Amino acid sequence: MDALKEFKMYMLRLPSGPVPEVAVVEYLLIHCWDLLETSDHTSMEGYKLIERTEGLSWNPPYLNFDLERHSGVALGGKVAEVHSWRVNVEKGTAEIIGAKNRHLSF
Repeated sequence: MDALKEFKMYMLRLPSGPVPEVAVVEYLLIHCWDLLETSDHTSMEGYKLIERTEGLSWNPPYLNFDLERHSGVALGGKVAEVHSWRVNVEKGTAEIIGAKNRHLSF
């Protein structure tokens, strides 16, 4: 079975609301990320999801989550950008639907 089909089948069995098995959903999402159609221009790759998704919620057909990006931090910045993602599981698409800054303390 291909990774995207496995992800879809798993998600369709979940009840709406906060995702109870975050690690399982992250694993499935990571393995099908490259199969999703996206208009993202942020160099987002599946491995960047590992233990970094925040607030995973399922409202069929959408899986929503936030992801903190560290590009500015790597260059010495003290602000990280948090992208809000929406994955349409039925259509196999992913898009950023919002972004905000998070001030970091070291």
